[in-house]
Amino acid sequence: MSSPANSSLPANSLGGASRRVLVWKKLSARQRADALARPWQERRPAVAAGVRRIVAAVRRDGDAALRRLTRKFDGVALKSLRVRESEFVAAENALPSKDKAALRAAFRNI
Repeated sequence: MSSPANSSLPANSLGGASRRVLVWKKLSARQRADALARPWQERRPAVAAGVRRIVAAVRRDGDAALRRLTRKFDGVALKSLRVRESEFVAAENALPSKDKAALRAAFRNI
C-alpha cells in the first residue's frame, strides 16, 4: 500500500496549507486504502507505543489520567475538565473561516 503523500488522492489548497479533501463515496478502493494508511506509525514505533500507553491510561483511569497527562504534557493543573459554552464560542471565533469551512466539509463527507 502506498502512502497518501505518494498516492493518486486529490489534493486541495485551503487556507494557505495544502490539505487533501476526500469525498469517501467518490474514492476508489485503492484511494480509500491510501487515505487510511498511517505510514508514520511504521517508521515511528516509539510514537505509536507512547500513544497506546496514553490511550490505555485514559481507558483505565479516566478523568484522573486526563488530569495527570495534562499536567505532564501541558504543565497545567486543571480545576475542571468541563468546557464552558463561552470557551467553545471563543475557540470558534478564533478559528479562521477557511478552517471552519474545511471542518464542515469533512463533517459532511463522513
